[in-house]
Parts: sequence; structure tokens; C-alpha cells
Amino acid sequence: MLYHLFSLQIFAEIRTITNLAKDRRLSPIEEASSIHLETREQRLTEMKAWGLTPTARWSLCHAVDVLVAHQNIAHHDASLGLTIRTLDPVAHMAACVAAMVVWVYCILDIQGCEICTPGNATVIELTRWSVPGLMYEKEKEAWIGDGNGCRIQLQGIQLCSCNVEYLMALFQGCLPEAWSTADSIAPGIFKFST
Repeated sequence: MLYHLFSLQIFAEIRTITNLAKDRRLSPIEEASSIHLETREQRLTEMKAWGLTPTARWSLCHAVDVLVAHQNIAHHDASLGLTIRTLDPVAHMAACVAAMVVWVYCILDIQGCEICTPGNATVIELTRWSVPGLMYEKEKEAWIGDGNGCRIQLQGIQLCSCNVEYLMALFQGCLPEAWSTADSIAPGIFKFST
């Protein structure tokens, strides 16, 4: 998990993504500020450009690896006494940062949506590449190198703004209930019941 967390810090613009998430919770004074509006627009422009790069696709692969690792722990290691609650907090931080990467990719509609912008693009299922071994390594590297024009899915859910809540629910399932630190790492991304 630490490897994926560090990789996400290297490949993704986590500070910018966090600021975009915080932009959804502005005070009325901040909302009216022209300086803040310009800064927000600059962040959006930077992130849209980032979303088309190989580093964004690397980030998505690491985010998916975090999700798959968490789900494997939840399904297979319960017999050993391992649960989401017993994981190291680094694993929870990795899940939050991974969710942020998927969230920003979705809200910026980097690839569009089949419903909103129909097309005949190739469909890529990201979890396919989380299988250990070299079986899909060349396919993954080809997509990372030039993956624009593909429809990307995560566990059968297309990455677009229409599906962001469903995708965030997958990552939220990796966190302990009402883990208060999640909102400071990924502001407003998860919906915890109180």
C-alpha cells in the first residue's frame, strides 16, 4: 500500500486534486472572489490537461491496485482475522488518495460518457491489469502510453461524472465506518452517515 500511495503522490497532482475537492465547499465570500474563481479555473484547466497524460493513466492503475488489494483483504483474509479495521492507517490513506484520483478523472469527464457523448471507443476494464504476473503487462503499457479514446471502466462502472457516487462507494467500502481522517485527506468525496 505504501508503494501505491507514494506512486500516487508522484504521478497525480494530489494537492491540486484536494483543492478542487475543497472548491465544492466554498464560503459565500470565497465563492464571490474573482481571484479564487481564476485560481479554480486554472486548477480545472491543469487537471484536464493532466487527465490526458500517461501519468494520469499510471495514477489510475495505482488507484485500482489499491482498491483491488483492499477488496482482496476484505474477502479472503477475514478467516485470518484481518479486516478493514485491523489494517494499518497507511492502507486507509492509500484508499482515500486513490479515490481522489478516480474522482477527479470522473468529474472532469476526461473520456466523456457513453450516455452523454456516445461513441464506439474501445472499452478498457482497469481491474483486469491488477492480476499479478506479466499476462496483461504489454496491454497495460500500451494503454498507458496512448490510452486516449478508450472508455475506461472500474469493476464494470464507466469512469464519468454520472457514476462518481458509485465509484466512490467502492473506495468508501475500504475504510472503517465514519473514519474521520478520510474527510481531511479526501474532502467531501465520501458520504458517511452520522
